[in-house]
Amino acid sequence: MNRIEISTFLFAFFFISACSSSPKKFTEETSTVTQNKTIKLKIDWVKWKGKKIDFKIDLENLTDQFIVVPKSDFRCESGASKGTAKAIVGFMSMDAEAYKDQGADNVQINPDQTKEMTMTCVLPKGSTKNIFTLRIKNIYKVVGGASSTIPLQLLEKDVLWKTKLQ
Repeated sequence: MNRIEISTFLFAFFFISACSSSPKKFTEETSTVTQNKTIKLKIDWVKWKGKKIDFKIDLENLTDQFIVVPKSDFRCESGASKGTAKAIVGFMSMDAEAYKDQGADNVQINPDQTKEMTMTCVLPKGSTKNIFTLRIKNIYKVVGGASSTIPLQLLEKDVLWKTKLQ
């Protein structure tokens, strides 16, 4: 590469980096506490990326019981466009089916523990920047001891968190 090509490359790299949108950050006041006060859902930031939305969540167990949230019960959307929520592991995103193969298809939260997760919402083609909604379909508590099949009891349904994307 000659000097002009390097300069052009560096200019393009820094221009694209500067033009990319910054994540929208949220404070503690935007947290959602579930109806039965079992879990607090806090979104740290949301970043619109065109075909997907990246976001970081904190799930805090407010009880003295062990809580389980199936990864397949995370739902996301932008306006009327329903997306697929996936956890980001390193530089890869994996959906619930991939996690099942690894034996980690649930988010397990101990009493008084907070779990942090970075996720992405993969949107269908043609989705527009709109109201971002994260929905957790079901939250369970563990009612039995350790076994190959852990008995669960439903605690909460349809936990919602929304924000307008700008």
